[in-house]
Amino acid sequence: MDNAERIAGYERRAANFYARVDNGKLGKGRDELYARPDDVPLTDEEIAAIDAFWGKYSFAYPHIDYKSFQTFKNRCGKFDVRHCPGNVMQWYFRRRSSNERYAVPYGNKTLAEYMFPDLPQPRTLFRRMDRYYYDGNYLPVESGVLVPACVEFLKNGGELIIKPGVSLSGSGVRKLTGADADPAVIRAAITDRLPGRQSFVMQEAVRQSPLMASLNASSVNTLRITTLMNKGRPVALAALIRIGAEGKVTSSFRNKGSALLGVDIDTGVCNDWALRRDMEHVSVLPSGRDLRERITVPGFDKIKAMVTHAHCRIPYLTVISWDLALDEHDEPVFIKCVPNGEIQLHEAVTGPLFGDYMEELLDQFLLKRFYVYFATETHLFREYWDHVEEDFIGEGRRRDPPKELRGKPVVKKEYPKETNGFLQRCRIVMRRVLPDRLYMNIVLTYAKLKRRDGQDG
Repeated sequence: MDNAERIAGYERRAANFYARVDNGKLGKGRDELYARPDDVPLTDEEIAAIDAFWGKYSFAYPHIDYKSFQTFKNRCGKFDVRHCPGNVMQWYFRRRSSNERYAVPYGNKTLAEYMFPDLPQPRTLFRRMDRYYYDGNYLPVESGVLVPACVEFLKNGGELIIKPGVSLSGSGVRKLTGADADPAVIRAAITDRLPGRQSFVMQEAVRQSPLMASLNASSVNTLRITTLMNKGRPVALAALIRIGAEGKVTSSFRNKGSALLGVDIDTGVCNDWALRRDMEHVSVLPSGRDLRERITVPGFDKIKAMVTHAHCRIPYLTVISWDLALDEHDEPVFIKCVPNGEIQLHEAVTGPLFGDYMEELLDQFLLKRFYVYFATETHLFREYWDHVEEDFIGEGRRRDPPKELRGKPVVKKEYPKETNGFLQRCRIVMRRVLPDRLYMNIVLTYAKLKRRDGQDG
């Protein structure tokens, strides 16, 4: 690859990133699911307030998604410049704040009891992981034991929930009752819905509290609390109750007829309205429950303390959503954790998720940490919002970079005298492909060897 192609490649890379921010379905597309054609537009004063707050982030986020601000102003009933558009969460916060490698095991329901042994959870009868079957204590069992044991459990009045280890929005979840105490039915529920190696867990169904059942009796309605790891200390940001649709087993908001009920994060008092799946506000649920008779979540402070303490186990994940049910005695039961859960759920019913932390997060991820690469014939640079840093020196490593590029001062990178271009390339490659701990061990070992050689000499 010649220099012209290399330089153009970095320019395309930056342009493609900004295009994904503006048009990506994972960010902007999710916001659009909450929009309605009859939404009231933003006023000129509101647009000016957005520009004033977000103006300093224009290098990282040049095209503000005003439609997102409009959508969530109409959903939650209040305007706030601290609203977090979906594309900001997806392309700036999530990609730069969390180590996604940790999201996989902690988000897998078959591992929940192992990852969170101190949280109260539904009793597990069996689980399948990578084709093999285990009991509730993670001890291996033969596949032939599973079906007869489930039939016996159902005949004795129990109810089972079968759910995939990893799924989105409650997909693949099925409830079995006494009417399903048939080996053929149980076998079909496993093989038809969960083929091949797909992991799943079979748990005793939660018998929810009368309060939660009054919202919708058929589904296990769950309390979701989202926490933020802020400087090593987790804080509870927002809460809501997901209310399932009539006849459905799960409380997923993807089902027609489901609803979201906002909860005040400080007091545990619920809104006097819920947001339906069709984005309409309702004060009376299909179950007949009148939300104007304000609901307070029992033991809300205890639940907040439980999930913030649990977040201390995973400091590598900045934002986690926790789903909990309330049992017959109004005690919390852990259902699952969702690393980097859908923030739009909260923004639609309680307003800005990050609140007073928003500006601090934007400063961190859109100013201090955000950069784009660009290249010249002899150098590779990182461009930040207020300066340019020399990243790598190629064949012309003995040449000093210009003092200013793109109207910003250039910070020259200092290398040890003995470091040559080959070693520098090796360090860059290792930094990008190796886990953080392994990379640091290599660097520290190399430094110790250099010091020892210097002493020996």
